[in-house]
Amino acid sequence: MTQEDDLTTPQDVETQSPEAAVQEDTLSQEAPPTAGTTYEPAPPPPASPPPPAGTAGGEQDDSQRRLVLVLGAALALIALCLCLSLATSAGLLIGRGGSQPLPTATAAARPTSTPVPTPVPTPVPGKPPAAVIDGPNQAIVGQEVVFDAGNSVGASPLTGYAWDFGDGATAQGVTVTHVFQAAGRYVVNLVVTDEQGLSDSAGLRVTVSEPPPTPVAPTASISAPETADVGEVVTFDGRESTSGNPIVNYTWNFGDRTQGSGAVVDHVYAGPGVYSVTLSVTDSSGQVSEAATQITINDVTQTPPSAIIEGPSLAVVGQDVTFSAANSQPGSSNIANFVWDFGDGNTREGPREVTVTTRYETAGDYQVQVTVVDENGLSAYNSTSLTVNMPFDGTTWYLTTVLPGTQITAEFNGGTVSGSAGCNNYSGTYTLADGDAGGGTIAISALSATRQACSEDITAQEARYLSLLETVTAYTIRGDVLSMSFPGGTLTFSTQAPG
Repeated sequence: MTQEDDLTTPQDVETQSPEAAVQEDTLSQEAPPTAGTTYEPAPPPPASPPPPAGTAGGEQDDSQRRLVLVLGAALALIALCLCLSLATSAGLLIGRGGSQPLPTATAAARPTSTPVPTPVPTPVPGKPPAAVIDGPNQAIVGQEVVFDAGNSVGASPLTGYAWDFGDGATAQGVTVTHVFQAAGRYVVNLVVTDEQGLSDSAGLRVTVSEPPPTPVAPTASISAPETADVGEVVTFDGRESTSGNPIVNYTWNFGDRTQGSGAVVDHVYAGPGVYSVTLSVTDSSGQVSEAATQITINDVTQTPPSAIIEGPSLAVVGQDVTFSAANSQPGSSNIANFVWDFGDGNTREGPREVTVTTRYETAGDYQVQVTVVDENGLSAYNSTSLTVNMPFDGTTWYLTTVLPGTQITAEFNGGTVSGSAGCNNYSGTYTLADGDAGGGTIAISALSATRQACSEDITAQEARYLSLLETVTAYTIRGDVLSMSFPGGTLTFSTQAPG
């Protein structure tokens, strides 16, 4: 065997088994390097000379040597990777504040509860900012308008905000104000620049309108006489007042602690003197104007009104009775009120109660009075007498003079008369002429009576009554008393039974 053969024998090659490599890796993890340790890859094993060609043993040895070389190279590469990994871990740990124990190969890193701060993005060179305008698109001439670029953004901090308002005016700043001096359509332009010198622009269209016209203020005006008399109606007219907007309110102060409202008003002064009259007008926009004038009120002798009453002097119970004061005359001023008293406890009052109608329920004599009051408070009254009679027809009349314990009655109904003669009942017919509520002429005939036997004195009274009743020629009614006249005397009746 040659020296070359001895150098290439498998026994002489220094190799490591896979188990030894794993053990070495484990040891390297258990003993971490200290700071400053330099890692170098393990040198590869020396190459063995190839076996001589042409021999069988040489070919087998050659195959074994190649296998050993491959395994050795693989193990060396694994060791190199492990060393590099350990060196990197050691460097990172040292850079964070000193050496720290490395985790084992089988241990996995666990997340902690402390949040990792979000890193500030690094501006991207060459990326321009974005300009944004916030502001109105409508404005009025002379109005201060605010434009804001605060929502503009950039990868780098913005350093410049240049404004051009489209009317020749410019400005600088994030938030600016501007006043447009003329109506029109403008394009407001913004250019933003960042610290890299990059820029962007944005535009906003703004329509500027003229301000609405200021409404013409009202002007109050009074039309009125310069003089008037006490109690005279004075008319004040404010219709000549003018305004750009409609006038919605007219307020008058007459200078005598009284007020009025309306475009045209009437007023009466109760005393003499010089009065200052003011008018205040308000238009629909709330603008107010005032005007003033003076009026002299002269003292005059006040003449009261005169009351005149007209109505019947006779009436019938239960029937309507009408009275009128229409012919009453005013004095220095117009009659403003009528006050009625009908004498039976009933009254009526009012400015329109010129003619009134009432009804009496009891016969008797009444005094009806009317009082008229004018605008100055002066008054006058007048009265009339009224007799209210019981109606001739339908009333039961009792003869007032009869024998004690007897009753003689008469009842007239539409041409028929009937009643009691004291003992027997009787009936007959009658006719009236020229009659009214107070009486008239009458003719009674065809009287007949029942034939009941009575005492001698009652029978005589009955016969005399019936004979006189047939001779009656007239009748009168006064309240609840009926008087029937016959030649030489009168039969007197009442609505109340005698005794």
